[in-house]
Amino acid sequence: MHVVLVFRKKIFGYGFECEENQLISESDRIRDRLGPYLLDKHLPKKCIAGKYEIFGGTVRGFIGFLEEGFSIFPKDLEEEEIGTGKYLKIGNLSEVDYFGGRFCVNKSVQTFLEKNNIRTDRAGFSFGRNSYLRIIN
Repeated sequence: MHVVLVFRKKIFGYGFECEENQLISESDRIRDRLGPYLLDKHLPKKCIAGKYEIFGGTVRGFIGFLEEGFSIFPKDLEEEEIGTGKYLKIGNLSEVDYFGGRFCVNKSVQTFLEKNNIRTDRAGFSFGRNSYLRIIN
Protein backbone atom coordinates (compact mmCIF):
# COMPACT_ATOMS: atom_id res chain seq x y z
CA MET A 1 0.00 0.00 0.00
CA HIS A 2 1.25 3.45 -0.84
CA VAL A 3 -0.01 6.97 -1.53
CA VAL A 4 -0.25 7.97 -5.19
CA LEU A 5 -1.31 11.11 -7.02
CA VAL A 6 -4.09 10.44 -9.51
CA PHE A 7 -4.86 12.93 -12.25
CA ARG A 8 -8.35 13.46 -13.62
CA LYS A 9 -9.60 10.52 -15.66
CA LYS A 10 -12.83 9.91 -17.52
CA ILE A 11 -14.73 6.65 -17.36
CA PHE A 12 -17.29 5.64 -19.99
CA GLY A 13 -19.93 3.20 -18.81
CA TYR A 14 -23.07 3.14 -16.66
CA GLY A 15 -23.90 4.61 -13.26
CA PHE A 16 -26.11 3.33 -10.47
CA GLU A 17 -27.30 4.23 -6.99
CA CYS A 18 -28.34 1.64 -4.43
CA GLU A 19 -28.34 0.67 -0.77
CA GLU A 20 -25.07 -0.82 0.56
CA ASN A 21 -26.63 -4.29 0.90
CA GLN A 22 -27.48 -4.26 -2.85
CA LEU A 23 -23.99 -3.27 -4.05
CA ILE A 24 -22.91 -6.70 -5.29
CA SER A 25 -26.09 -7.42 -7.26
CA GLU A 26 -26.19 -3.90 -8.74
CA SER A 27 -22.53 -3.95 -9.82
CA ASP A 28 -23.03 -7.44 -11.33
CA ARG A 29 -26.03 -6.09 -13.27
CA ILE A 30 -23.92 -3.24 -14.71
CA ARG A 31 -21.06 -5.63 -15.59
CA ASP A 32 -23.55 -7.89 -17.40
CA ARG A 33 -24.84 -4.86 -19.28
CA LEU A 34 -21.25 -4.00 -20.32
CA GLY A 35 -20.53 -7.59 -21.45
CA PRO A 36 -21.83 -7.22 -25.03
CA TYR A 37 -19.97 -3.92 -25.33
CA LEU A 38 -16.73 -5.68 -24.33
CA LEU A 39 -17.21 -8.30 -27.02
CA ASP A 40 -18.24 -5.82 -29.72
CA LYS A 41 -15.28 -3.46 -29.15
CA HIS A 42 -12.78 -6.29 -28.45
CA LEU A 43 -11.87 -4.85 -25.03
CA PRO A 44 -10.32 -7.15 -22.39
CA LYS A 45 -12.17 -7.50 -19.08
CA LYS A 46 -9.15 -6.08 -17.26
CA CYS A 47 -10.01 -2.66 -18.77
CA ILE A 48 -13.06 -2.35 -16.51
CA ALA A 49 -12.87 0.51 -13.99
CA GLY A 50 -15.28 1.33 -11.18
CA LYS A 51 -15.92 4.34 -8.96
CA TYR A 52 -17.79 4.14 -5.64
CA GLU A 53 -18.91 6.81 -3.16
CA ILE A 54 -20.71 5.94 0.06
CA PHE A 55 -23.09 8.41 1.73
CA GLY A 56 -24.71 7.01 4.85
CA GLY A 57 -26.23 3.73 3.70
CA THR A 58 -26.37 4.67 0.01
CA VAL A 59 -23.72 3.80 -2.58
CA ARG A 60 -23.35 5.84 -5.74
CA GLY A 61 -21.33 3.85 -8.25
CA PHE A 62 -20.14 3.92 -11.83
CA ILE A 63 -18.64 1.02 -13.79
CA GLY A 64 -17.07 1.34 -17.22
CA PHE A 65 -13.79 1.84 -19.08
CA LEU A 66 -11.07 4.48 -18.78
CA GLU A 67 -10.96 6.99 -21.64
CA GLU A 68 -7.59 5.71 -22.94
CA GLY A 69 -9.42 2.87 -24.67
CA PHE A 70 -11.45 5.19 -26.90
CA SER A 71 -10.42 7.58 -29.67
CA ILE A 72 -13.87 9.25 -29.63
CA PHE A 73 -16.63 9.43 -27.01
CA PRO A 74 -18.95 6.41 -27.29
CA LYS A 75 -22.45 7.91 -27.64
CA ASP A 76 -24.24 4.91 -26.15
CA LEU A 77 -22.35 5.13 -22.81
CA GLU A 78 -22.53 7.61 -19.92
CA GLU A 79 -19.49 9.59 -18.78
CA GLU A 80 -18.07 10.03 -15.24
CA GLU A 81 -14.85 11.56 -13.87
CA ILE A 82 -12.34 10.47 -11.27
CA GLY A 83 -11.05 13.67 -9.70
CA THR A 84 -7.43 14.66 -9.29
CA GLY A 85 -6.13 14.01 -5.79
CA LYS A 86 -4.20 11.83 -3.37
CA TYR A 87 -5.30 8.21 -3.20
CA LEU A 88 -4.14 5.22 -1.20
CA LYS A 89 -3.31 2.47 -3.68
CA ILE A 90 -4.40 -0.69 -1.94
CA GLY A 91 -3.33 -3.12 -4.63
CA ASN A 92 -5.11 -6.39 -5.27
CA LEU A 93 -8.90 -6.35 -4.89
CA SER A 94 -8.61 -9.04 -2.22
CA GLU A 95 -7.81 -6.16 0.16
CA VAL A 96 -11.38 -4.86 -0.26
CA ASP A 97 -14.18 -6.85 1.32
CA TYR A 98 -17.77 -6.99 0.11
CA PHE A 99 -19.08 -8.35 3.39
CA GLY A 100 -22.82 -8.69 3.03
CA GLY A 101 -22.79 -6.30 0.10
CA ARG A 102 -21.02 -3.64 2.15
CA PHE A 103 -18.03 -1.93 0.50
CA CYS A 104 -15.38 -1.72 3.21
CA VAL A 105 -11.65 -2.13 3.68
CA ASN A 106 -10.35 -5.15 5.53
CA LYS A 107 -8.56 -5.10 8.88
CA SER A 108 -5.01 -4.80 7.47
CA VAL A 109 -5.98 -1.72 5.43
CA GLN A 110 -7.80 -0.20 8.41
CA THR A 111 -4.71 -0.79 10.60
CA PHE A 112 -2.48 0.86 7.97
CA LEU A 113 -4.80 3.88 7.83
CA GLU A 114 -4.79 4.29 11.62
CA LYS A 115 -1.04 3.70 12.02
CA ASN A 116 -0.20 6.33 9.37
CA ASN A 117 -2.94 8.78 10.44
CA ILE A 118 -4.64 8.65 7.03
CA ARG A 119 -8.30 9.62 6.75
CA THR A 120 -10.48 8.74 3.78
CA ASP A 121 -14.00 9.75 2.82
CA ARG A 122 -14.90 6.19 1.75
CA ALA A 123 -14.84 7.24 -1.89
CA GLY A 124 -12.67 5.24 -4.20
CA PHE A 125 -12.24 3.55 -7.51
CA SER A 126 -10.76 0.41 -8.96
CA PHE A 127 -8.98 -0.35 -12.20
CA GLY A 128 -7.79 -3.79 -13.15
CA ARG A 129 -6.64 -5.55 -9.99
CA ASN A 130 -5.92 -2.35 -8.04
CA SER A 131 -8.22 -0.44 -5.69
CA TYR A 132 -7.78 3.15 -4.57
CA LEU A 133 -9.25 5.10 -1.62
CA ARG A 134 -9.40 8.91 -1.73
CA ILE A 135 -7.38 10.59 1.05
CA ILE A 136 -8.86 13.68 2.70
CA ASN A 137 -6.00 14.77 5.00
